[in-house]
Amino acid sequence: MPHPTTRTVWPSRYAPLVAYIAACPSAPVRLTFAEIEAILGRPLAVSAQVAPHFWRDAHTQRFVADLRALGWEAHLDIRGRAVEFRRPGG
Repeated sequence: MPHPTTRTVWPSRYAPLVAYIAACPSAPVRLTFAEIEAILGRPLAVSAQVAPHFWRDAHTQRFVADLRALGWEAHLDIRGRAVEFRRPGG
């Protein structure tokens, strides 16, 4: 049994998306929901398609913190069924 202070860190289901964005040489990067699902290899959560905070809340979504650490932020476009990834201030 692991020590009580030992924590297993599981990869985020959005890790492939973070890796994809990290490899992009310039911003902004606009991806449709279908393109994001292809990168992830699974459907997007419903909340990812309708709730802007899903893409901004680093406390509940680890991938948001990972994106921020790499210098990116995400902006949901509900009507366009897409997400735009930008550099802050850009």
